[in-house]
Amino acid sequence: MRCALGLALAVSVLLLRSACSAGTLAERLQALSHSTRPDDIALLEQIRAGKAALASQRESARRDGLKLAFTDLVPASAPAGENAATAWSTLVWCWRRHPPPPTLRRLLTALHDGHFPTSAELARLRPLGAEQSTVNAAISRVVARRKCAFARDWSGGGIPGASEHSAGLLAAGWLRARALLAAADGDDSRACAALESIFPIASHLASDPGVRSLRVGLEVRGIAASGFATLLQARGSRAGVARRVRGILERHGSRLRPTGALETEAALVAGEFRRLREPVSRRGRLPLFGGLMVEPLDPRLTFDPASLGPADRSLCAAFLDAAEARYLAYARRGVAVTRQAIRFAGSALHELAIELRQVPRQPLNEFAVRLLPGAWDVFEEDLRERTRQAVLVCAASALEYRVAHGRFPRSLDEAMPRVLLDPYSNRAYQYRIEGNGFVLHSLGTSGRYSPPPRPRAIARTDVAFRYPEP
Repeated sequence: MRCALGLALAVSVLLLRSACSAGTLAERLQALSHSTRPDDIALLEQIRAGKAALASQRESARRDGLKLAFTDLVPASAPAGENAATAWSTLVWCWRRHPPPPTLRRLLTALHDGHFPTSAELARLRPLGAEQSTVNAAISRVVARRKCAFARDWSGGGIPGASEHSAGLLAAGWLRARALLAAADGDDSRACAALESIFPIASHLASDPGVRSLRVGLEVRGIAASGFATLLQARGSRAGVARRVRGILERHGSRLRPTGALETEAALVAGEFRRLREPVSRRGRLPLFGGLMVEPLDPRLTFDPASLGPADRSLCAAFLDAAEARYLAYARRGVAVTRQAIRFAGSALHELAIELRQVPRQPLNEFAVRLLPGAWDVFEEDLRERTRQAVLVCAASALEYRVAHGRFPRSLDEAMPRVLLDPYSNRAYQYRIEGNGFVLHSLGTSGRYSPPPRPRAIARTDVAFRYPEP
């Protein structure tokens, strides 16, 4: 009898725990409210205090500079004659009207660092310059304007701008291909000008609020950097090429702001929380938190207020308040970290992401865990892109020195009046003469990175440059 009673009690506890991890959000919260486990009682108290916690976090977030309303997401206006937004609409229309064939897309992707097009690839690219004359004209109008303020409606949820993002990535790849065609024809000035035209595209795309737009801007800058790396490999020994490349890269140092993107990301997330509180019939067709989460939102964390009674609706609303408060608490810490000196911020943000991923996977933490680490990665991407561009400036200086003196410098001090510092170590970039060339690199996030020995090629993700490339 005692064994049967104990077995029945164990089964009831297991059923209760499974109810807390399965079923709808309202069912899980109801099971939680009937639980006698200390952890569940503490969690329920946090949920019921959610409204007050959220009000406190919102007030602190505003003081920290985080934007929490759609009206805060309006980008700085640009005079009509200087705003590139209209030119972008034309470019998007041109790509839709004259889409590049799949073979061209594959070829543009293949033009990665150090890969100068073969004769066959150049032959395939050359006729496309005339065929894409309408697109070329649209790209020219976009890059002629240095400012861009897109007109966006953020109230409908989701992340606008996908059409400009894809059009910009295509345009950047096409400009890189045009640059390599010009270099193959011996026109180094036109090659450098084509690659320089990529930088305004990156700035325009990153002008939209949020991390996704910044990430696309960084990807476009990466296309420009890969083009300059290829140009230095193929034509760096020519008089004037290294000097032009160095001058362009120094003029276009990264002005993208990862801290600003993380600050405005909170407004996008706040808008999605508002959508989540609305009846399903009013949420629209776009997926909740679309473009903000690395993985789709667990449907068990959502509810339809119109289908619930007053008690369940109130408890679900309190849960969302508490979950948003938990998200804002970590978001504020992340933004504070990025405001430190750049050489400290990257490692501190990485440690904070590790801490967040190790918190208990209970429902209140799910939104923060799914939203923030992926957004924080953009800071590391920005730091890597800045470092990559600085490495190319150093490499161009070394090549420029060889053109002038007939040999490579023994150290970067010989080639540069002011040696650039590696943000990962706060020391000069690692440089050494290697055979009839040199290798130059950052120490990276580990502080111990070293390029692989010849004949192995340097990976595209490594912040390093070897001349000549094996």
